[in-house]
Amino acid sequence: MATIRNAMELGKAVDRGDNTIEIEGDLGKKVFKIKATGNVAWLVAGGAITVAIVAILAMQATSATAPVTGPVAGAGLVAESVALGAGGAGAVGILGVSATVTAISIGVGAKSKNAVSKLRNNYDMKKSGNKLILTRKK
Repeated sequence: MATIRNAMELGKAVDRGDNTIEIEGDLGKKVFKIKATGNVAWLVAGGAITVAIVAILAMQATSATAPVTGPVAGAGLVAESVALGAGGAGAVGILGVSATVTAISIGVGAKSKNAVSKLRNNYDMKKSGNKLILTRKK
């Protein structure tokens, strides 16, 4: 079981296809909001998030002198900037800023525009105290 403390780690765990993921702290609330968003609303939010992830990954690929990934806080600032821009406005309106930034950071951590969709579609969630447990669907 992977114990996750930030969105970048969660992206990597989802990309690996970990069977059980335990999320601690405030991140669990944000992931719950991402997973609980209805399918119709997710079409708008997911599209905006995908555009933001692709933009950040493209910046990483072309930036030799100023890496975007840096420490998690640095990646979060870039994700927040992109989320608050025109591309992320639809997602922010549906999920709020913090959950949108988390979703973008999940994709950046996985280095995949599909990571958040994998999280939503391939995992069941259960709350356990102050933790959120994600279990990979069979």
